[in-house]
Parts: sequence; structure tokens; C-alpha cells
Amino acid sequence: LVHFVGDLHQPFHTVLEEIGMNNHSVTTRIGGETCGKSCAFYQLKSTDENLHTVWDSSLIKKEVYGWGAYVDRLESGWLETANVVTVQAGDPASWAVETHVVAMKVYADTPTDNFLDDAYFDKEIGVVDQQLGRAGLRLAKLLSDPVSCQ
Repeated sequence: LVHFVGDLHQPFHTVLEEIGMNNHSVTTRIGGETCGKSCAFYQLKSTDENLHTVWDSSLIKKEVYGWGAYVDRLESGWLETANVVTVQAGDPASWAVETHVVAMKVYADTPTDNFLDDAYFDKEIGVVDQQLGRAGLRLAKLLSDPVSCQ
């Protein structure tokens, strides 16, 4: 269930184009802070990836490397202003439709040269936060009251 709800909120899991953007090649050069045992500046050199992978993990890792640290980031950011009742409304089918709309916007925001840099990261990291926050709140709803989403 955790994996399903997470995948439901990853924008490119809701599109068929280029096999969920796995066949959409991009080059990334994004700097960001990563935290493990210590925090250090991390510069991803120009790397060939695909758009799906960038949204699955690269943008997240460029913001905060540890998942626990990302939860802290969401709790002190996006989740503080989220309207929980509104976010949790609907069912998995409506959430998939909502995520598809996000995917179309994100795809439209992809530079025509497919080069993703710090400006792309800065523009899209809020969407990443939003989707991860939505997924967490909706998973909480399903786990606490699975009957409500039938």
C-alpha cells in the first residue's frame, strides 16, 4: 500500500507517453545539499538520465539525501500550510487524475533542450514537496480508515 500510494503521486506514473517518460532522455546538472553522515555541497555533473528517474529520485536527493530529513522538511514546510481535509478528499482514482494533471504541467515545464539545471530544480522542488506531502497524508487516511476510500 505504501508503494502504491507513493507511485500514485509520482507524476510520470500516470502517463503512457514515452513509457512514463522512461524513454525521455534528459541531461541534468543540478547542485544541491545532500545529507548523510555529514552535509556537503553536491554537484551532479552533467549526467544522462530520463525524466522519470529525475522525478523518482534525483530531485529528492538533490534537496535532502535522507528520507527522514525530507520528512522533517515537509513537516516544517508544505505540511504546515496544507489543508488536510481537502488533500485527503477523494479516492485513489481521483488522486491519479489529479497527479496526471500535475504530470502534464511538469512535462510542459521541461526545457525544449532537455537540460535540467538549478533553475529547473528551483521551479519544480515545490511540486515534489506537494506530491510527497499529498501521498503521506493520503496514506495516513487509508491506513487509519481504509473503508473511507472504497
